Amino acid sequence: QAIQDFDAALERFPEFLQVYLDRSLARYATGDWTGAQDDLQQYLQLAPESEERAAVTELARQLEAQLASQLDQPSRTAYSALDLQDFPAGFQVIPLAELGLTEGKSVGNGIVIGQGFAYGNPEQFELVWGFTTPLTTGDQQPAGEIEVHVEELLTLLQAGTGGIGILEQDELSLPAALGSDRVGLTVVTAAETRKTRVDAAYFRTEGVGSFIFLMYPDGADPAVEVGVLASKLDDRITQQQETK
Repeated sequence: QAIQDFDAALERFPEFLQVYLDRSLARYATGDWTGAQDDLQQYLQLAPESEERAAVTELARQLEAQLASQLDQPSRTAYSALDLQDFPAGFQVIPLAELGLTEGKSVGNGIVIGQGFAYGNPEQFELVWGFTTPLTTGDQQPAGEIEVHVEELLTLLQAGTGGIGILEQDELSLPAALGSDRVGLTVVTAAETRKTRVDAAYFRTEGVGSFIFLMYPDGADPAVEVGVLASKLDDRITQQQETK
């Protein structure tokens, strides 16, 4: 529905170039990487002086690499990711390369990044990153059992934050609708001169495993909870599986 709304908006207001970026992200989230790339290229062509040109160019480069990888692996399945529209106003796309969320990268314990995502709100000092990973091969045969416990989630968290020190940690409750195979963790870290809290979640949907990390100032309320983001991603993956 979101993509159709963007189509209608561009028909009525073709000068609203931001819609190309929004539709590109929506197409990317549904696995339409070619359509997403087309929208990014259209934006770059129509907005040569945009302040966001460098970030959009980087996104287009990453998409080009992913498309090339997809051509090399015909049986590859595209997996959903969180979309910018899943976040409140103030969040923006963070280039995946800045966080090392490259497709195909092994992060240990048999876990390989399928599709990464990263968004940040600079004014609120909030950062969300994560990825989905295939738990089945192209023919839907198990790719191997992947068990994720608090220890594995903590290891991934430290790897993604440069090994920062953990001051406190506790388990985090996640929505029951995510199923029994879910793990939640919340920690307080010593990041630079302030304490920072990171909420982390892992859950399994059909043949896809999902990891989400939410970083924000300790003592503050995040603009969106990690459990809410997990539910949105779970719904998106389920819808994608049902359309196959």
